[in-house]
Amino acid sequence: YTNLKATRQNLAETNSVALRIHEDHKNTKAQLLATQEGVKKCAGHVKQVHEGLENTVTKLHNNIEQAQKTHAGLIQARAVLDKTRAQVTGLNEAHEVVTATTMNLQARLDDTHATVQSVKAGLRDTNSVVLPNLRMDLTRPWSQLSENSTHRKLVAKSPLNKSGPTSPDMFGMLESEQGDPFMSSS
Repeated sequence: YTNLKATRQNLAETNSVALRIHEDHKNTKAQLLATQEGVKKCAGHVKQVHEGLENTVTKLHNNIEQAQKTHAGLIQARAVLDKTRAQVTGLNEAHEVVTATTMNLQARLDDTHATVQSVKAGLRDTNSVVLPNLRMDLTRPWSQLSENSTHRKLVAKSPLNKSGPTSPDMFGMLESEQGDPFMSSS
């Protein structure tokens, strides 16, 4: 009897252990399924991170190529700017030369003008002494007309002059058109 009781008690204990093992197995299965789901999610996340990393690498290569193109463009722009700077410097130097030449010409023109004015004043003085019967036409300072020759021309062309032109001289000019023989026509 004691043996049966002990067997029953062992069987109950074994049954209890089997139940606990069964529950532990069930819990282990559930944990394994949850772990598998976690591993699947982690694998998906790793895949996304890997794709993102590949996209980042591709973008980095594109950025490197763009940076190299930009660098080449900057080198070319710098060369153009250096060339332009050299041209502007050359133009500035040429402008300074032109300015200096212009100032020199202005000074020479001022000297020439002063000389012309001096010669003109000297001619007036000379003409007033040598040819007192001549006067200078102020509207054309380079030409000199005598009052008599101007008057003769006006009289010869006047409709009141009935005498008409006289005979031409050896140069083919009428006597009334000849003017003052001491004056040169200009």
